[in-house]
Amino acid sequence: MKATAINSRLPGRLSGDVPWFFLNAALLLLVIALPSRMTTWFDGLPWTGRTETVLMMVLMPALLILGWRFLFQRRVCITLLVLAVVKLTLTFGGSADGWRVKVYPSETDYERSAWVETYTTLWQADASGLLLRPWRNKRDFPIEWAHPEFMEQDIWTSKFTVGPRGKENIGSKPTYDFVQPIVSVSGSVRVHEPSELVIVASGAVNGSLVLTNSVGKKIPVRVLTKRGESDVRSKRQIDGVWNVSGILEYAEGAWSLDPLLISPDGNITSVFDRGELFRGKAKQMPSARSVKLFQILSQGFSIFLAGLTIFWIMWLVGS
Repeated sequence: MKATAINSRLPGRLSGDVPWFFLNAALLLLVIALPSRMTTWFDGLPWTGRTETVLMMVLMPALLILGWRFLFQRRVCITLLVLAVVKLTLTFGGSADGWRVKVYPSETDYERSAWVETYTTLWQADASGLLLRPWRNKRDFPIEWAHPEFMEQDIWTSKFTVGPRGKENIGSKPTYDFVQPIVSVSGSVRVHEPSELVIVASGAVNGSLVLTNSVGKKIPVRVLTKRGESDVRSKRQIDGVWNVSGILEYAEGAWSLDPLLISPDGNITSVFDRGELFRGKAKQMPSARSVKLFQILSQGFSIFLAGLTIFWIMWLVGS
């Protein structure tokens, strides 16, 4: 009789908590999916970082399947609500990290302004990809479209002039050796200490990039074909905020796109360590103090979300 009484109360209890479940599920979706536009562990769609991919594609589905009752708790709603407020603040108040990259399959397509839309285009409408970290091999570039089977489809041939050369063996990794695109780069950069901005672009055979400041002064960006080139002395030092724009033409072989800063004493560091990259124009760039504040906020968000995930796992093990 006692067991029957307990079982009869469970459906009523769950039905009373169902609104909390759906509210928590909606907040969780907002927290993990809404793009924050700032580079951190968990910065929302598109899920491209290794840590974020593991959490969103493996761990989170497993927790939802095995520990879905965790979302019936009202205290979880408070935690998710705080995370949602922080995420909304980052999305609408923070800066958009990285440079915008457009990929044109060929020189003819570049002249026709026919660029490739990719998965990233869903979240950044005017870009094939976002340079959020150094691209040091060909697979870092947005060239998933360069499969012979896809390039023979009407959806491709109706827009672009370049087609596949040769066939890939079924089951083998694509080499993309036949791809020779034009890569357009745009955005802005803030340099805190006088340094020269250079671009390491392995595989680039032509093209140029230029820096432009608020008064219209232009400085060409030196393009190196490999990081270990002999002449790495700083030549054209800049500091402050500058717009960046230009194109690079890539050929067969290894590729890279790696912006570096060279100090007056010849010290070479990544611009991601000593500078700040933004997708918009220099005049739209927030102050350095504001950027630092939002970087701290985004890091705190990631730590808080990781802590919630760990607590969820502990709750599941304990239950």
